[in-house]
This record gives sequence, C-alpha cells and structure tokens, in this order.
Amino acid sequence: MAEPRWSSYASYLLVFVFGAAVLWALAGALFSEDASVATAEHRYALGGTAARCEPGRGAERAPVQRIRLGADRLLVATPSNYDASVLHPLLLVFAPAGASALASEGFLGLTETATRAGFVVAYASSRPLSAGVLQEFGTLALKLAEGWCIDTQRVAYAGHSDGGTAALAMGFLDGIAVPPAAIVASAAGIRGQDIASYRCPTGVPLQQWHGRADELFPPPEYGREVFRWWSRCSDADFAETAPANCNTQHHQRLVSQGGYCEHSGAHLAWPADGEATMLAFLQRHTAADR
Repeated sequence: MAEPRWSSYASYLLVFVFGAAVLWALAGALFSEDASVATAEHRYALGGTAARCEPGRGAERAPVQRIRLGADRLLVATPSNYDASVLHPLLLVFAPAGASALASEGFLGLTETATRAGFVVAYASSRPLSAGVLQEFGTLALKLAEGWCIDTQRVAYAGHSDGGTAALAMGFLDGIAVPPAAIVASAAGIRGQDIASYRCPTGVPLQQWHGRADELFPPPEYGREVFRWWSRCSDADFAETAPANCNTQHHQRLVSQGGYCEHSGAHLAWPADGEATMLAFLQRHTAADR
C-alpha cells in the first residue's frame, strides 16, 4: 500500500515548501509568547441538563494555557466563563509547516468565535508529518481530556496547509485513538491518488477549502480530487460549489452535510470569509444531541 507523501513533495515544489516555512516562522515572531489571545463568554444552557465531568476538570486554569504533552506543544483556550463541570466539544487545530501553536492561532483567528460557541480550542504546534506523528496527534484529545472537561465523542479537527493534511489524516488513517466528529481542512497538501488505497472515511463530515491560485498545492489534483474521493467513500451528495456560492445559497448544505469550496486565494490565504460557515458546520456535528 502506497503511503501519502506526508513530507516528500516533488522537487519542483521544494522551493515553495521552504518559502512557506519561512513565512510561518515569521508569523511566529509576530505572534510572540506575550501576545494576547482573546476568548469569549459562552452562554451555557440553563437547567443543568448537560453531561457533566465529575469532578470538574480545569477549574483552576486560566482561559488560555500553553502546555506540553510529550513531543507536542499546544495552546489551549476555553470560554472565558469556563464551567469545569460541563462536558465541552473540542476543536483541535493543527498548524502549517514550521508554525508554532501561537502563530497558528493568530493566523486562523478562530479562538474567540469558537469559545463563544462553547468549544475548548487546542492549537498544536507543527511537527514534521509522518505516520507515527499522525498517530500521536490522534491521542491528543484523550490527553487534553485529562486536564479539561472534554467529551471525546465530540472532537473536531481542523488545519491549514500541513495542518489541513493532518486533519484529513485523522479521518482516513487506521488506529486513530479519537476519531473525528467533523473535519475542516484548508489548503491541504495531499492528493486524491495519495490516499486512494486507504480506508474510506465513512460517515465523517468534511468541509474542505482550497485556493484556486494555490501555487504550492494546485487544484484540482490537490483539494478537489481529495474531496471527490471522500464524497464517494461516504456515499454522500456533498456540495461542490463555486466560490461565490460557499457562503450564500449553499451555506445550509455546507453546514448540514459538508462540502468543498474553492476560493480565489493563494496557498497562504486562510478563507476568513468562510468562518461563519465553518463554525456552524462544526457546531452541528459536535452537538451533544446530534
């Protein structure tokens, strides 16, 4: 069985990989360890009907924590009014190549909206991708649930570039300790032919974003072909849309079923105008009563 090319891209792409790594390193310098990470207050349901943690975990922690779990460095953010007795969904975000957890948080900008929606959000710093590293990524939710009140049945994975590749791998690799409830992948560096011989990710909702002008991982080989393989595996009628439709007429379908959106940007473009669609999708598929 052929393995995806986790980190061995064709030689003509190496200059782009190096350039992207330099840019992510510069981004890490911009978002220094003293940078402010804003979280938001979540409106918890009244009546005490939510599933509970006994005893509550993370009650004494600050809303933003930098931690190390083995070889992984993470930034963990909770709602500013975090209730340590209520089980929360987890959004685990993988970083682009060479980026720290803090740089990834600053680039994606999901923390405030995701914590307002009730997520515990964890950003994992970049590591060179390999089958072993990806299996370790798949255990992070279990480790995080030891320190915070997290429902490991409601874990979503997301990421951009190498982070998008890692998020996708959580859905199709065998042996992942915590399978995804949903995946959001942007600018992922993997092709349909790279994963065609892998296990079909049946029933894993995917919302995939890719730039039409991506010079590092150009579509349709990257992005669209992966989406089509995923759709066939899931036997699902996912939405495959033009850029102008991702957040308009196809919004509800993208939220309920997942789908593929090809925006006009290059590789380093995060589709910020799609964040409302992303968060609605993640909320739907990590809801306690889904």
